[in-house]
Amino acid sequence: MSVQELKAKRYVPALISTKVEWAVLRLDGEDTQRFLQGQTTNDLSGVVEQSGVMNARIDRSGKIQSIFYTLRTADCWYLVIDKSFADSLQNELNKFIIMDDVELSVYATDVRFYVYPQKIQEKNYFEVSLAGVPGVITFGEQLEVLDELTISESGLLGFPIFGLNWTNEQLVTDSFLHKEVISLTKGCFLGQEVVAKILNNRGSAVYPALIEESFLEGSDVYNAEGEKIGKVTCSLSSDLSIVAISRKYAVKNRKLTVKTEKGLRETIPSYLPLFEKKTRRELSEELFEFASEVFRYDEEDAARWFERAIEIDPENQDACESLGVCLGRMGLFERGIELMDKLLMLNPDSVMAHTNKSLFLMKLGKIEEAEEEKSLATVAGFKQLGAESRQKKNQEEQSKRESEELERKKDMFLQVLEIDNDDIIANFGLGEYSYKVKDYERAIGYLEKTLTLDPKYSRAYLILGKSLIGANKKDQAIKIFNEGIEVATTKGELMPANEMQEQLSNLQ
Repeated sequence: MSVQELKAKRYVPALISTKVEWAVLRLDGEDTQRFLQGQTTNDLSGVVEQSGVMNARIDRSGKIQSIFYTLRTADCWYLVIDKSFADSLQNELNKFIIMDDVELSVYATDVRFYVYPQKIQEKNYFEVSLAGVPGVITFGEQLEVLDELTISESGLLGFPIFGLNWTNEQLVTDSFLHKEVISLTKGCFLGQEVVAKILNNRGSAVYPALIEESFLEGSDVYNAEGEKIGKVTCSLSSDLSIVAISRKYAVKNRKLTVKTEKGLRETIPSYLPLFEKKTRRELSEELFEFASEVFRYDEEDAARWFERAIEIDPENQDACESLGVCLGRMGLFERGIELMDKLLMLNPDSVMAHTNKSLFLMKLGKIEEAEEEKSLATVAGFKQLGAESRQKKNQEEQSKRESEELERKKDMFLQVLEIDNDDIIANFGLGEYSYKVKDYERAIGYLEKTLTLDPKYSRAYLILGKSLIGANKKDQAIKIFNEGIEVATTKGELMPANEMQEQLSNLQ
């Protein structure tokens, strides 16, 4: 099982096989939403009927008590939870139902979870985010699927599985699921203060990552220098482990040398979640890009992937256009015409739809209809040119405004340096300005001075490294990026660290 294989599984309907018994708690009453909003970690204000979110309860110290799905209907709310934690969750919630109009009961039903990228119309399903992509939860009903995810696959993609991607001993911030279950803008909840302090300061102490090596579950992981860099939280197979990597070493795309039973091994950890959460539209666009690559060497296979992209988002015009090209090359002209008609319903001024339809009609010998479509393509082309001209003008105006704002900031920073030549913010600001206008040598001067004044200024290392690349000083850029990554990870500033590592990987 590779990361790429896991990625492909997000594109097709699949049953999530968890081997877990699930329980459902039902909450009725006018105060239910307000009650749950105060008792759980996620924000329920945006949850619409027949949908849900992953949610949690944590204790005062920020440790996870339980993770579950919260679902809404027109009449009530449901909590879908691992049966092992259902009684404790029910008891905890009952403690706080005092003057509230809330009735909590057990709801007997058979629960199924599906990765389901395409939109479904039935109202008896709950739309949620499952395994990092759109999915559904059903009560007692089965959907037609093309695949079934294993427990490991489901957990790695982001489905909550106790012992794999969360435990009761963990701070919620040490599980990558905190990105799904925590809202710091919703209002107060138990443990919020601890979580906010962690996330608003240096971030999590450890970052879960997938390493393609075999380790004993619960063991410590060391690098070549004998420094402990993490702890194995789950051994998935003979060549795959989840390791909680210490903040200092958790830089994306950074190669680590680790000690294994077979000696020293070089590895690049894949940090969890493996993939960003995607909407249906974003997933369809991602699949369109993949299909476009496949098209270069296998048109029939590409056609299948373009069709999948359209199933996920029927309004993906680029996928419709590209599938039309594939159908034409495969000689499926009637299907191609049907597809172009659908595209014209989405965009009546689509030049490609009229052009392709004209070609397909010509191939079928329908000359008059083909000529009519050709003339419509010409008219649509003129409209497109007008739209492109307006867009270009808007972009030029936006660029002018941004340039004027840059110049305003430059003047402000120069005025500051006239008063205090050693002002750190002004030196950095002028360095960043010079980099943006491609005056790399001047940028280098300002940024080197910034680091002389403050050797721990992470972002200054990043912009200095980029300026050195612009000045064709590759070796110096590599040195600066390495120094900057060390500074940033020590401070817990992983965003600049990750960006510097990306730059470094490109250079090396």
